[in-house]
Amino acid sequence: MVDEMEAKDLANELNAIFITTSAKGSIGIDELFIKIGKRFLNPKSEINKSEDNSKNQLNNKNTNKTTNTNENKKTIKEELDNYKKEIKNLKDEIDNYKKMNEKLKKELNNQKKNNKILKDELNGFKIFKESLKK
Repeated sequence: MVDEMEAKDLANELNAIFITTSAKGSIGIDELFIKIGKRFLNPKSEINKSEDNSKNQLNNKNTNKTTNTNENKKTIKEELDNYKKEIKNLKDEIDNYKKMNEKLKKELNNQKKNNKILKDELNGFKIFKESLKK
């Protein structure tokens, strides 16, 4: 788990997106996906001016690295595709858990019915036993 304040500080320093997410709870995933998509589809929008600044800062820090816009777009598209796959996998996993949950609920209901039948039979035996004593 990443320290939230440390992550926020780094995101602010790089003018990057910061969103608290949870794959397990499916929290923030859609919001993150939408923001990444907006940045990819509108690279020169107002939203991305801070991203452009952070890219410039990173480029200044890493003068040995050359940037190629087409390569960056390709990388971003690949990352976006990976996020889409990850989201699909997470949704599939959630669906599987829901199916397992339904099966467990049915099994629990069946066990409750069986317990009631056993209790009824036990009560019947108790009544029969009492009638034999008389």
